[in-house]
Amino acid sequence: MQTQNLPPDQTTATAPGTPPDSTKQICADAPEPVPGSSLAPEPDVDPELLGLADDVAAKIREYQAQALGCQIMAAAFLRDSRDLLSPSDWKQILRSRRLGAPRTVQRLVRVAGQKAFRDSNRLVQLPDSLSALSELAGLPVHALEQALNDGTIGPTTTLKQVKQFVQEHSRHARAKATSSTNP
Repeated sequence: MQTQNLPPDQTTATAPGTPPDSTKQICADAPEPVPGSSLAPEPDVDPELLGLADDVAAKIREYQAQALGCQIMAAAFLRDSRDLLSPSDWKQILRSRRLGAPRTVQRLVRVAGQKAFRDSNRLVQLPDSLSALSELAGLPVHALEQALNDGTIGPTTTLKQVKQFVQEHSRHARAKATSSTNP
């Protein structure tokens, strides 16, 4: 495989026949990361190198947020397409595997249903795992937004932590519903 060095303004990949700027316009809604590191200085490492590492890490987080935004947009397109079809037609398309593995397609559709994920300012706050997003997609919008605001859910949150959070939220919601129905 041959690699090619692209000028900095052409680093976004595009589909064949797509104008180079269109992918940037669609996927570049992610906010710029805040410069600087929250990590403590390393005594045995040159501070200039640490600064460089922090800059590289910030750019990687920015690109990851953009990729996540594109994935969510693709999921929304997929969900909209599904909604135009009858359930039997949708099942046939899923079985054909033309859209990918059926389980992955279903996760994308589920993710697209969560309104909190559509806010481009939230992209840097979300875990980058499709499985984690799929778990979170079942939460009420207000519960998810509160968890994002208070840092309970963030980019470093693991799938295991997400599952624990969702389970705890479900348990709390059931207990609240039970207590409100029993005087």
